[in-house]
Amino acid sequence: MPTLTVFMIIAIIIGAIIDLVLFRAGHYWGGGILTVVLISVFYGFRSIGEEERFVTELFGKFFRSLRPGLQWIIPGIETIRNIIPIWIQEVKLFEGDTSIEVDFKDGSATPRGVIAQVRVKSPDEAYEDATGNSWSGAYRATYSVENWMSVARNLFENAIRAYLNTLHLDEGLTMKGSGVDLKNQLPQGELAKIIEALDKIGIHLEQITIRDFDLSEDLLEARALVQTALRKADAAEHEAEAITKGGVGAIMRALEKISGKSTIDLQKEINKDPALKQMLYKAAIDLTPAQIAYAANAGQRVEFAGGQGVDATLAQLISLAKGGK
Repeated sequence: MPTLTVFMIIAIIIGAIIDLVLFRAGHYWGGGILTVVLISVFYGFRSIGEEERFVTELFGKFFRSLRPGLQWIIPGIETIRNIIPIWIQEVKLFEGDTSIEVDFKDGSATPRGVIAQVRVKSPDEAYEDATGNSWSGAYRATYSVENWMSVARNLFENAIRAYLNTLHLDEGLTMKGSGVDLKNQLPQGELAKIIEALDKIGIHLEQITIRDFDLSEDLLEARALVQTALRKADAAEHEAEAITKGGVGAIMRALEKISGKSTIDLQKEINKDPALKQMLYKAAIDLTPAQIAYAANAGQRVEFAGGQGVDATLAQLISLAKGGK
């Protein structure tokens, strides 16, 4: 520790000067003893950073937690048990020698870059947990468990796995990215259990993020086939809708020619009668614009190559367009 080294050098220099003075005065042992005392005193000084806490023990038992600044411990008696960083720390999840898959309702995926951000809770002041114990976060992180990071990792991984098990794969994929805090997505009951367990070991959870999911080749291929099928179905639906609209437009143009009425007037007439409106859409489905051929003069026969019952439907529409039923 640089600060400790500086203090030791200063103590040795001062001790050497005093030793020389006392030696010349005839006190041959006094200077040496004083030098040892000075070195011991200076050895007890510790410089503690703003984002650190020192947990010390006296005769093997917890004694105190030292805050930032220049602190002094009793040399040879008071020892430093733990140096705790209190800045936000990252706990990496689902990492190991082999890939760790998580099951969804409709498949499995391997989470990548899953990080829980945590910090020591109330490092200086004691707080009471659910069991009634009152200790500071620095004490809990040192004495509650042997390795608080391992305990926190197990808590997070079990909770995340249980939550993702309830989702479909597409829902899980929306959880990835630094902008999504999985902590806020966990069920409230499960989150409360995690917070209670973390309180006992002096840890506070800030957030959990998942960078991405790795999907197996088979699953990627299957999803690609599904997406292709969905795109084809969507395209077919749009095409059918376009054909229907085209058929309605062609029929309306034919009725305009035959009746001499405007499209707006025809629409008003058709909208008054739901049955005729249904007939119009049925004719539009059975026919395509190319199948509707009409003469320019009103009253001439309309020819088409439609399905069964289209003649009667169109005849009623023509009758309506001419003003009758």
